[in-house]
Amino acid sequence: MSTENEGNEGNAAPNVPSVPPSAPPVPADAPARTDSSGPAADSSGQAAEGVAPPPPG
Repeated sequence: MSTENEGNEGNAAPNVPSVPPSAPPVPADAPARTDSSGPAADSSGQAAEGVAPPPPG
């Protein structure tokens, strides 16, 4: 891995994820945390999927 990054050591641009600078880095639980389930959804995304979240708005 180091050999691959040897050329990009000083350049972090190509290594950054494809996420717009406007949006903060959100975990995979982002969609689950969207609903008002709170910590329940954050703790286990599966629980959020089983529960029908209210319509946005």
